[in-house]
Amino acid sequence: MILQSEAPECGIACVAMIASYHGLRTDLSAMRLRLSPSMKGVTLQHIAAIADTLKMSFRGVQAPMSALSKLRMPAILHWDMNHFVVLTRADGNKITIMDPARGKRVLALDDVSRHYTGVAAELTPATGFAARDEREKVSLRQLFGSAQGLHGAIAQVLILSIALEVFAIASPFFVQIVVDRVVVGRDEDLLTVLGIGFALLAVMQVAVTAVRGWLGVYLSTMLNVRLLDALFGQLLRLPMAWFEKRHIGDIVSRFRSVDAIQRTLSVTFLETLVDGAMVVLTLGVMLWYSVLLAAVVLAATLAYGATRWLFYGAQRRALDEQLVHEGKAATHFIETLRGMMAIKLNLREPERRSAYQNLVIDQTNAGVLVQRLTILNRAANGLIFGLENVAVVWLAAELVVGGSFSVGMLFGFLAFKLLFLTRVNNLVDKWIEFRMLDLHAERIADIALAQIEQARAPSAPAPEAPLAIEARGLGFAYGVEGFAFRNVDFSVRPGEVVAIVGPSGAGKTTMVKVLIGLLDRTEGSLEANGRDLRDWGVGAYRSRLGVVMQEDPLFVGSIEDNISFFDPQHQPSRVRAAATVAGIDADIMAMPMQYNTIVGSLGVALSGGQKQRVLLARALYRKPQVLFLDEAFDQLDLAREQEISERLRKLGIAIVIVSHRPDTVRNVDRIVRLGEPVFDGGGRS
Repeated sequence: MILQSEAPECGIACVAMIASYHGLRTDLSAMRLRLSPSMKGVTLQHIAAIADTLKMSFRGVQAPMSALSKLRMPAILHWDMNHFVVLTRADGNKITIMDPARGKRVLALDDVSRHYTGVAAELTPATGFAARDEREKVSLRQLFGSAQGLHGAIAQVLILSIALEVFAIASPFFVQIVVDRVVVGRDEDLLTVLGIGFALLAVMQVAVTAVRGWLGVYLSTMLNVRLLDALFGQLLRLPMAWFEKRHIGDIVSRFRSVDAIQRTLSVTFLETLVDGAMVVLTLGVMLWYSVLLAAVVLAATLAYGATRWLFYGAQRRALDEQLVHEGKAATHFIETLRGMMAIKLNLREPERRSAYQNLVIDQTNAGVLVQRLTILNRAANGLIFGLENVAVVWLAAELVVGGSFSVGMLFGFLAFKLLFLTRVNNLVDKWIEFRMLDLHAERIADIALAQIEQARAPSAPAPEAPLAIEARGLGFAYGVEGFAFRNVDFSVRPGEVVAIVGPSGAGKTTMVKVLIGLLDRTEGSLEANGRDLRDWGVGAYRSRLGVVMQEDPLFVGSIEDNISFFDPQHQPSRVRAAATVAGIDADIMAMPMQYNTIVGSLGVALSGGQKQRVLLARALYRKPQVLFLDEAFDQLDLAREQEISERLRKLGIAIVIVSHRPDTVRNVDRIVRLGEPVFDGGGRS
């Protein structure tokens, strides 16, 4: 079962499940490298293209519900007009599907008729198909980096854990000696010595436990900080295209998997090593006491391990489903906060609440399934070891009656048995935790293994000349969607103002993202100062640009912080100079806190026009050589826009404007219409 991370991934998740069924073990991470879907989703044509890359034949069919059993399964069904599921079984009046959004489902045909659209697809291995495992695992070194600085803490925790186990082994012998020598021999002096000695051991055990606990906290904290820092650093290095295909809630949910990994890989890992050694040691002691009794305990232990293994698959699927639903609920919650004004204006509070309830219920149901499986597991555990305890006491009592065992040996064996079973249970539980860790690692792998943005150093030092950008035959395609734009010729030189115009959806914003290096072109050439943009260092190129995009946000902080973009060495005079050119200085100075006024992503104390001018000031603070403005004036009145435009022209830098307003592009030097030739001359087109 492979669950989708995002709504558009249902198609590639279905293909991945069918490929895995035929022996090509793959996952979403590997599938994304083959053909990454956009947020608009995929169609059957896209699925056919994906299948072709896997050397699988594709056959789309129209199949009524009565013909579902005749499909070559597993097959893909078109579901709810906007979704895909995998059909694995169809018999009688019900079918079994693997839903990438909800997990395994068994549905009656009456329910199927409300979802199934009548379109299906069969995928089968073709010539060249090879069974293999192309899943890429994320390594601990990739997550944590080097363990430098932690070796001492790890060694200390390990030594203290071993010391605690030595104390634990001593306790059963205390019971045996007291029963066989003190009680039977009535030796009160020996009892006093034993009592004092083992009391001191108990005090030492408590002290060692406390010290190990503090070291464990230190180790866990350091590992958690390293993992979060490494993962967040990796996130910042990912290309913009990665973020455009994911929801924020899912990314947040993946970060929460860090906690589970940190808990398992800190003290738990070391305790597992010690528990393993203790299991072997206590088993040897029990065999020394009695092979028969040890065999009974060992048989119960094997039965317990088998039971946990039987439940493991279902628990893993349930936990995976719970995490996916958690991400969807988080996305809905964050979107609701961001869009609260629109929700209130459109009176959609009940609908948003209802949708959130459904998402929470899905998450809760998955959590209930996890708990239900846990309860069944505990019940099986109680039954197995309850019967084991009865059998051991029964057989041990017969050995005592027969003279093969002393009463003290009986107590000693029972104490060692308890110690053994405790360690075995811990070992099995931790083994399951490590197995479950794969699930969290797979979620984090989507971040950790993603290809980072090309940050290679430039092949030669960047020239100091003012930046000039030129493109020939430029085009960009979003994966399976086809080209957003193509065959575009574009140039902008120092001091020029160039406008990019075209109807909505023509790819103007996408083209800007290509020009500023956020997206890599699909075809054509793109040069800056005569050098291919791919040969520039990302930092060297972007440091010369100032950009204002349509959806640019303000961050929580003061206006001064936002204009300088939290530059720790920012110059207040430079901040104010940028604000003056952007036409926002007077507005800021009229505020009670002036440049110290706090703004943020939700509680913004600025109007739409003021926010746009603050964003423009932020772009100007960088002293750019080329300024890109994507609908940066759409909330300003014409007079204010013309004032700012005149000040920008006096800077003598290249300016690229994207706008739908005729007045904005009237006085530019050149207009580029997407899909049409370049037109020269003061605004003539």
